[in-house]
Amino acid sequence: MMDDEPYFLNLADLRKKSAAQQWLVKGMIPSDAIGLLFGESGSYKTFVALDLALCVSHGCQWCGRKTLSGPVLFVAGEGGAGLLKRIDAWHKYHGLPIDDAGIRICPIPIYLDEEEVLEKVVDEISGLKIKPVLIVVDTFSQCFSGDENSNHDVSNFLSDLVSCLRSDIEMCTVLLLHHPGHSEKARMRGATALKGNVDFVHKLSKKDQKREAKLEAEKIKEAELHPPVSFEMLSVDLGVDDDGDNINSLVAIANGELPEGAKRSVSLKKYDRQVLAILERKPSGVVEGELKNVFKDEQNSLGQSIQNASLNKGFDRAIKKLEEVGLISRSNGYVRLVNNDQAD
Repeated sequence: MMDDEPYFLNLADLRKKSAAQQWLVKGMIPSDAIGLLFGESGSYKTFVALDLALCVSHGCQWCGRKTLSGPVLFVAGEGGAGLLKRIDAWHKYHGLPIDDAGIRICPIPIYLDEEEVLEKVVDEISGLKIKPVLIVVDTFSQCFSGDENSNHDVSNFLSDLVSCLRSDIEMCTVLLLHHPGHSEKARMRGATALKGNVDFVHKLSKKDQKREAKLEAEKIKEAELHPPVSFEMLSVDLGVDDDGDNINSLVAIANGELPEGAKRSVSLKKYDRQVLAILERKPSGVVEGELKNVFKDEQNSLGQSIQNASLNKGFDRAIKKLEEVGLISRSNGYVRLVNNDQAD
Protein backbone atom coordinates (compact mmCIF):
# COMPACT_ATOMS: atom_id res chain seq x y z
CA MET A 1 0.00 0.00 0.00
CA MET A 2 1.26 3.44 -0.91
CA ASP A 3 1.68 5.99 1.91
CA ASP A 4 -1.01 8.26 0.47
CA GLU A 5 -3.62 5.49 0.05
CA PRO A 6 -6.48 5.48 2.57
CA TYR A 7 -6.93 2.55 4.92
CA PHE A 8 -10.70 2.45 4.48
CA LEU A 9 -12.39 2.31 1.07
CA ASN A 10 -15.98 2.90 0.09
CA LEU A 11 -17.71 0.06 -1.74
CA ALA A 12 -17.21 1.60 -5.19
CA ASP A 13 -13.45 1.90 -4.68
CA LEU A 14 -13.30 -1.56 -3.15
CA ARG A 15 -15.05 -2.96 -6.24
CA LYS A 16 -12.49 -1.28 -8.52
CA LYS A 17 -9.61 -2.64 -6.46
CA SER A 18 -11.06 -6.17 -6.49
CA ALA A 19 -11.62 -6.06 -10.25
CA ALA A 20 -8.00 -5.04 -10.74
CA GLN A 21 -6.62 -8.32 -9.32
CA GLN A 22 -3.86 -9.64 -11.55
CA TRP A 23 -2.91 -13.24 -12.21
CA LEU A 24 0.37 -14.96 -12.95
CA VAL A 25 -1.79 -17.76 -14.40
CA LYS A 26 -5.38 -16.64 -14.86
CA GLY A 27 -7.69 -18.28 -12.36
CA MET A 28 -4.94 -20.52 -10.96
CA ILE A 29 -1.99 -18.55 -9.55
CA PRO A 30 -2.32 -14.93 -8.40
CA SER A 31 0.29 -12.33 -9.19
CA ASP A 32 2.10 -10.57 -6.34
CA ALA A 33 1.55 -13.60 -4.10
CA ILE A 34 3.25 -16.41 -2.18
CA GLY A 35 2.08 -19.99 -2.59
CA LEU A 36 2.90 -23.66 -2.29
CA LEU A 37 3.06 -26.69 -4.56
CA PHE A 38 3.40 -29.85 -2.47
CA GLY A 39 3.57 -33.53 -3.27
CA GLU A 40 5.50 -36.69 -2.52
CA SER A 41 8.89 -37.46 -4.00
CA GLY A 42 8.36 -38.87 -7.47
CA SER A 43 5.19 -36.85 -8.08
CA TYR A 44 7.00 -34.76 -10.73
CA LYS A 45 6.91 -31.49 -8.75
CA THR A 46 10.06 -30.09 -10.33
CA PHE A 47 8.91 -30.99 -13.86
CA VAL A 48 5.54 -29.29 -13.38
CA ALA A 49 7.10 -26.23 -11.69
CA LEU A 50 9.68 -25.99 -14.48
CA ASP A 51 6.93 -26.19 -17.09
CA LEU A 52 5.19 -23.29 -15.36
CA ALA A 53 8.43 -21.28 -15.12
CA LEU A 54 9.34 -21.75 -18.77
CA CYS A 55 5.82 -21.01 -20.01
CA VAL A 56 5.86 -17.73 -18.04
CA SER A 57 9.36 -16.85 -19.23
CA HIS A 58 8.31 -17.37 -22.88
CA GLY A 59 4.86 -15.80 -22.47
CA CYS A 60 3.09 -19.08 -23.34
CA GLN A 61 -0.22 -20.27 -21.92
CA TRP A 62 -0.02 -22.73 -19.02
CA CYS A 63 -2.70 -25.38 -18.68
CA GLY A 64 -4.51 -23.57 -21.46
CA ARG A 65 -4.64 -20.33 -19.44
CA LYS A 66 -3.13 -16.90 -20.04
CA THR A 67 0.08 -16.13 -18.14
CA LEU A 68 1.78 -12.93 -17.06
CA SER A 69 4.92 -12.96 -19.18
CA GLY A 70 8.20 -11.90 -17.60
CA PRO A 71 11.58 -12.93 -16.14
CA VAL A 72 11.71 -15.97 -13.86
CA LEU A 73 14.18 -16.97 -11.14
CA PHE A 74 14.48 -20.67 -10.22
CA VAL A 75 16.26 -21.70 -7.01
CA ALA A 76 17.21 -25.34 -7.64
CA GLY A 77 17.99 -26.41 -4.10
CA GLU A 78 17.46 -30.06 -5.03
CA GLY A 79 19.44 -31.22 -8.04
CA GLY A 80 20.41 -27.99 -9.76
CA ALA A 81 23.06 -29.68 -11.89
CA GLY A 82 20.47 -31.82 -13.71
CA LEU A 83 18.06 -28.99 -14.40
CA LEU A 84 19.70 -27.92 -17.67
CA LYS A 85 18.91 -31.27 -19.30
CA ARG A 86 15.25 -30.83 -18.39
CA ILE A 87 15.28 -27.28 -19.78
CA ASP A 88 16.86 -28.52 -23.02
CA ALA A 89 14.19 -31.22 -23.32
CA TRP A 90 11.38 -28.72 -22.73
CA HIS A 91 12.62 -26.41 -25.48
CA LYS A 92 13.19 -29.25 -27.92
CA TYR A 93 9.68 -30.59 -27.34
CA HIS A 94 7.98 -27.20 -27.70
CA GLY A 95 10.19 -26.08 -30.58
CA LEU A 96 11.17 -22.82 -28.87
CA PRO A 97 14.65 -21.23 -28.91
CA ILE A 98 16.35 -21.68 -25.57
CA ASP A 99 18.12 -18.33 -25.95
CA ASP A 100 14.73 -16.62 -25.67
CA ALA A 101 14.03 -18.09 -22.24
CA GLY A 102 13.96 -15.30 -19.69
CA ILE A 103 14.94 -17.59 -16.83
CA ARG A 104 17.91 -17.57 -14.46
CA ILE A 105 18.90 -20.55 -12.30
CA CYS A 106 20.45 -20.65 -8.84
CA PRO A 107 21.98 -24.17 -8.79
CA ILE A 108 22.44 -24.36 -5.00
CA PRO A 109 20.14 -24.08 -1.96
CA ILE A 110 20.12 -20.62 -0.35
CA TYR A 111 18.62 -19.78 3.04
CA LEU A 112 16.00 -17.19 2.20
CA ASP A 113 15.09 -16.75 5.87
CA GLU A 114 18.52 -15.23 6.56
CA GLU A 115 18.58 -11.45 6.18
CA GLU A 116 21.95 -11.22 4.44
CA VAL A 117 20.94 -13.86 1.87
CA LEU A 118 17.65 -12.12 1.09
CA GLU A 119 19.47 -8.81 0.75
CA LYS A 120 21.94 -10.38 -1.70
CA VAL A 121 19.07 -11.77 -3.77
CA VAL A 122 17.48 -8.32 -3.99
CA ASP A 123 20.85 -6.73 -4.85
CA GLU A 124 21.48 -9.26 -7.64
CA ILE A 125 18.03 -8.66 -9.11
CA SER A 126 18.63 -4.93 -8.99
CA GLY A 127 22.02 -5.36 -10.67
CA LEU A 128 20.47 -7.49 -13.42
CA LYS A 129 17.96 -4.71 -14.02
CA ILE A 130 15.08 -7.16 -14.23
CA LYS A 131 11.73 -7.39 -12.48
CA PRO A 132 10.92 -11.08 -12.07
CA VAL A 133 7.27 -12.04 -12.13
CA LEU A 134 7.95 -15.50 -10.66
CA ILE A 135 10.48 -16.99 -8.24
CA VAL A 136 10.42 -20.78 -7.81
CA VAL A 137 12.04 -22.25 -4.68
CA ASP A 138 12.75 -25.99 -4.95
CA THR A 139 12.29 -26.83 -2.11
CA PHE A 140 11.14 -24.88 0.96
CA SER A 141 13.02 -27.17 3.36
CA GLN A 142 16.28 -26.82 1.41
CA CYS A 143 16.10 -23.01 1.54
CA PHE A 144 14.90 -22.55 5.12
CA SER A 145 17.34 -22.74 8.04
CA GLY A 146 14.70 -22.42 10.76
CA ASP A 147 12.42 -25.04 12.29
CA GLU A 148 9.75 -25.86 9.70
CA ASN A 149 7.55 -27.24 12.52
CA SER A 150 7.61 -23.90 14.34
CA ASN A 151 4.70 -21.57 13.57
CA HIS A 152 6.82 -18.69 14.87
CA ASP A 153 9.77 -19.40 12.54
CA VAL A 154 7.58 -20.05 9.51
CA SER A 155 5.40 -16.97 10.10
CA ASN A 156 8.45 -14.73 10.45
CA PHE A 157 9.97 -16.14 7.27
CA LEU A 158 6.82 -15.55 5.22
CA SER A 159 6.35 -12.08 6.71
CA ASP A 160 9.93 -11.07 5.84
CA LEU A 161 9.56 -12.49 2.34
CA VAL A 162 6.31 -10.59 1.77
CA SER A 163 7.88 -7.35 3.05
CA CYS A 164 10.82 -7.81 0.69
CA LEU A 165 8.58 -8.43 -2.30
CA ARG A 166 6.30 -5.52 -1.57
CA SER A 167 9.16 -3.03 -1.13
CA ASP A 168 11.79 -4.23 -3.62
CA ILE A 169 10.24 -6.59 -6.19
CA GLU A 170 6.76 -5.46 -7.18
CA MET A 171 4.18 -7.85 -8.67
CA CYS A 172 6.29 -10.96 -8.10
CA THR A 173 4.90 -14.38 -7.18
CA VAL A 174 6.94 -16.83 -5.12
CA LEU A 175 6.19 -20.55 -5.51
CA LEU A 176 7.59 -22.78 -2.75
CA LEU A 177 7.84 -26.49 -3.53
CA HIS A 178 7.26 -28.66 -0.47
CA HIS A 179 6.72 -32.22 0.75
CA PRO A 180 3.70 -33.80 2.48
CA GLY A 181 3.72 -35.10 6.04
CA HIS A 182 5.65 -38.28 6.80
CA SER A 183 2.55 -40.17 7.95
CA GLU A 184 -0.27 -37.99 6.61
CA LYS A 185 0.30 -37.65 2.87
CA ALA A 186 -2.82 -35.56 2.28
CA ARG A 187 -1.39 -32.54 4.12
CA MET A 188 1.84 -30.60 3.99
CA ARG A 189 4.75 -31.28 6.29
CA GLY A 190 5.57 -28.77 8.99
CA ALA A 191 3.84 -25.90 10.78
CA THR A 192 0.20 -25.08 10.12
CA ALA A 193 1.25 -21.44 9.59
CA LEU A 194 2.78 -22.47 6.28
CA LYS A 195 -0.61 -23.10 4.68
CA GLY A 196 -2.44 -20.45 6.68
CA ASN A 197 -0.13 -17.58 5.73
CA VAL A 198 0.14 -18.12 1.97
CA ASP A 199 -2.15 -16.97 -0.85
CA PHE A 200 -2.53 -20.25 -2.74
CA VAL A 201 -1.83 -23.96 -2.30
CA HIS A 202 -1.72 -26.66 -4.98
CA LYS A 203 -1.28 -30.38 -4.41
CA LEU A 204 0.41 -32.68 -6.94
CA SER A 205 -0.06 -36.44 -6.82
CA LYS A 206 1.21 -39.22 -9.03
CA LYS A 207 -1.47 -41.28 -10.76
CA ASP A 208 -0.97 -45.00 -10.04
CA GLN A 209 2.05 -46.42 -11.87
CA LYS A 210 1.65 -44.21 -14.91
CA ARG A 211 3.84 -41.27 -15.80
CA GLU A 212 1.01 -38.94 -14.98
CA ALA A 213 0.29 -36.47 -12.18
CA LYS A 214 -2.82 -34.65 -11.01
CA LEU A 215 -2.70 -31.00 -9.93
CA GLU A 216 -5.43 -29.93 -7.49
CA ALA A 217 -6.08 -26.52 -5.97
CA GLU A 218 -6.54 -26.55 -2.19
CA LYS A 219 -6.51 -22.79 -1.63
CA ILE A 220 -6.65 -19.69 -3.82
CA LYS A 221 -7.30 -16.58 -1.80
CA GLU A 222 -10.41 -14.68 -2.90
CA ALA A 223 -11.04 -16.93 -5.91
CA GLU A 224 -12.86 -20.15 -6.74
CA LEU A 225 -10.81 -23.32 -6.91
CA HIS A 226 -10.18 -24.42 -10.49
CA PRO A 227 -10.86 -28.01 -11.65
CA PRO A 228 -8.01 -30.55 -11.35
CA VAL A 229 -5.45 -30.62 -14.15
CA SER A 230 -3.72 -33.79 -15.36
CA PHE A 231 -0.12 -33.81 -16.54
CA GLU A 232 1.55 -36.45 -18.65
CA MET A 233 5.32 -36.93 -18.63
CA LEU A 234 6.66 -37.45 -22.13
CA SER A 235 10.17 -38.64 -22.86
CA VAL A 236 12.35 -36.45 -25.10
CA ASP A 237 15.45 -37.81 -26.84
CA LEU A 238 18.46 -35.52 -26.41
CA GLY A 239 20.96 -37.57 -28.40
CA VAL A 240 23.86 -39.56 -26.95
CA ASP A 241 26.63 -38.86 -24.46
CA ASP A 242 30.38 -39.34 -24.92
CA ASP A 243 29.99 -43.09 -24.30
CA GLY A 244 27.29 -43.46 -26.93
CA ASP A 245 24.49 -43.94 -24.37
CA ASN A 246 21.11 -42.37 -24.99
CA ILE A 247 20.28 -39.13 -23.15
CA ASN A 248 16.62 -38.58 -22.30
CA SER A 249 14.56 -36.38 -20.05
CA LEU A 250 10.89 -35.97 -19.28
CA VAL A 251 8.70 -32.99 -20.10
CA ALA A 252 5.47 -32.25 -18.21
CA ILE A 253 2.55 -31.73 -20.60
CA ALA A 254 -0.85 -30.60 -19.33
CA ASN A 255 -3.98 -32.10 -20.87
CA GLY A 256 -4.72 -30.49 -24.21
CA GLU A 257 -1.20 -29.13 -24.69
CA LEU A 258 0.10 -31.73 -27.13
CA PRO A 259 1.27 -30.01 -30.31
CA GLU A 260 -0.22 -31.02 -33.63
CA GLY A 261 1.06 -34.39 -34.79
CA ALA A 262 2.50 -35.41 -31.40
CA LYS A 263 1.73 -38.87 -30.08
CA ARG A 264 0.19 -39.28 -26.64
CA SER A 265 1.54 -42.34 -24.84
CA VAL A 266 -0.84 -45.30 -24.81
CA SER A 267 -2.03 -46.68 -21.47
CA LEU A 268 -0.07 -49.80 -20.59
CA LYS A 269 -1.65 -53.23 -20.84
CA LYS A 270 -0.80 -56.45 -19.00
CA TYR A 271 2.04 -57.61 -21.28
CA ASP A 272 3.54 -54.08 -21.39
CA ARG A 273 3.66 -53.95 -17.58
CA GLN A 274 5.14 -57.44 -17.34
CA VAL A 275 7.98 -56.59 -19.74
CA LEU A 276 8.72 -53.44 -17.73
CA ALA A 277 8.70 -55.45 -14.48
CA ILE A 278 11.34 -57.82 -15.89
CA LEU A 279 13.54 -54.94 -17.02
CA GLU A 280 13.24 -53.24 -13.62
CA ARG A 281 14.91 -56.35 -12.15
CA LYS A 282 17.70 -55.99 -14.72
CA PRO A 283 18.74 -52.31 -14.51
CA SER A 284 21.78 -52.81 -16.75
CA GLY A 285 19.59 -54.20 -19.56
CA VAL A 286 19.22 -57.59 -21.21
CA VAL A 287 19.57 -59.25 -24.62
CA GLU A 288 16.19 -59.12 -26.36
CA GLY A 289 16.04 -62.87 -26.96
CA GLU A 290 16.70 -63.55 -23.29
CA LEU A 291 14.05 -61.01 -22.30
CA LYS A 292 11.51 -62.78 -24.50
CA ASN A 293 12.34 -66.16 -22.96
CA VAL A 294 11.95 -64.81 -19.42
CA PHE A 295 8.64 -63.21 -20.43
CA LYS A 296 7.30 -66.49 -21.84
CA ASP A 297 8.56 -68.53 -18.86
CA GLU A 298 6.73 -66.20 -16.50
CA GLN A 299 3.51 -66.55 -18.49
CA ASN A 300 3.81 -70.34 -18.39
CA SER A 301 4.52 -70.27 -14.66
CA LEU A 302 1.17 -68.53 -14.14
CA GLY A 303 -0.51 -71.62 -15.52
CA GLN A 304 -1.93 -69.86 -18.55
CA SER A 305 -2.53 -72.06 -21.59
CA ILE A 306 -1.32 -69.61 -24.24
CA GLN A 307 0.19 -70.79 -27.49
CA ASN A 308 3.82 -69.93 -28.08
CA ALA A 309 2.99 -67.96 -31.25
CA SER A 310 0.50 -65.79 -29.32
CA LEU A 311 3.09 -65.09 -26.63
CA ASN A 312 5.63 -64.09 -29.28
CA LYS A 313 3.16 -61.67 -30.86
CA GLY A 314 2.19 -60.26 -27.45
CA PHE A 315 5.84 -59.71 -26.53
CA ASP A 316 6.63 -58.06 -29.89
CA ARG A 317 3.67 -55.69 -29.56
CA ALA A 318 4.69 -54.77 -26.00
CA ILE A 319 8.30 -54.07 -27.01
CA LYS A 320 7.20 -51.91 -29.94
CA LYS A 321 4.78 -49.87 -27.81
CA LEU A 322 7.25 -49.38 -24.94
CA GLU A 323 9.88 -48.16 -27.38
CA GLU A 324 7.43 -45.79 -29.10
CA VAL A 325 6.43 -44.10 -25.83
CA GLY A 326 10.05 -43.79 -24.70
CA LEU A 327 10.04 -46.24 -21.79
CA ILE A 328 12.73 -48.52 -23.25
CA SER A 329 15.54 -48.35 -25.77
CA ARG A 330 16.78 -51.06 -28.15
CA SER A 331 20.28 -51.10 -29.56
CA ASN A 332 22.30 -53.94 -31.12
CA GLY A 333 19.86 -56.55 -29.85
CA TYR A 334 20.01 -55.19 -26.30
CA VAL A 335 16.99 -53.79 -24.37
CA ARG A 336 17.16 -51.47 -21.38
CA LEU A 337 14.95 -49.08 -19.46
CA VAL A 338 15.39 -45.47 -20.52
CA ASN A 339 16.97 -43.29 -17.86
CA ASN A 340 14.39 -40.52 -17.77
CA ASP A 341 15.70 -38.48 -14.85
CA GLN A 342 12.53 -38.84 -12.78
CA ALA A 343 13.79 -37.57 -9.40
CA ASP A 344 11.01 -35.16 -8.54
